[in-house]
Amino acid sequence: MVETAWRPVSIVFRFAESNANSSILGMQAQLWSELIASPADFEYMVFPRLLAVAERAWHKADWEQQQAGRDTDTRLSEDWTKFSNVLGHRELGRLDSKHIQYRIPPPGAR
Repeated sequence: MVETAWRPVSIVFRFAESNANSSILGMQAQLWSELIASPADFEYMVFPRLLAVAERAWHKADWEQQQAGRDTDTRLSEDWTKFSNVLGHRELGRLDSKHIQYRIPPPGAR
């Protein structure tokens, strides 16, 4: 089954290799480009979600190593808070300096 639903950055960030099928060798981020008319549209569709994919692919978090539970949820929440703060305070500024069009959902959006 092909998954076609849009995923917010927070859901992408929660991916843990340990929860995935053992035959997975890596990660990729697809973008169906049939409706992408310009480079600005492309940037708007992939950023900052691509940064969360890169974080999950390259960073092995403490909470990935444990069975699901309260401690895992706490560590995941702490890791997400750290990531989202770095994203907001540093990485979005870098995207701005390169004139990359990115999407920030409005407050309360899912």
